[in-house]
Amino acid sequence: MFYKTDSLFTHDDIKSFREQLQKKIVQEWTDGKIINAILIKENKFKRIFNQRTNEKSWNLFYKKYGKGFYVYSYPIFSENLKKAIISIEYHCGGLCGSGGVYLFEFKDNNWVLLKTYSQFTN
Repeated sequence: MFYKTDSLFTHDDIKSFREQLQKKIVQEWTDGKIINAILIKENKFKRIFNQRTNEKSWNLFYKKYGKGFYVYSYPIFSENLKKAIISIEYHCGGLCGSGGVYLFEFKDNNWVLLKTYSQFTN
């Protein structure tokens, strides 16, 4: 993986990442964490996308919520909490979407994109 050769992280950062990943804590985003976002609970999401064709599911989703949705992983943090790695995906239809794994750094009271590790586009 990227953390073996990446000079942006200290040994303690890598240790912290591993510990966070090994805990496998399932976190759920709560209202208010992402500005201007509508959170869709997993059970509502499954009701839309389970037991339907892909096209019917997306048409139902578009009517209820709009053009698409984002999926955010829970971030993992460096030892000093100044860097965070997060996976972000955007889904907008059967073969429509993009996403990746991103490194952010906390600078001047803001999270700034520092590096992109992998990306996909449909």
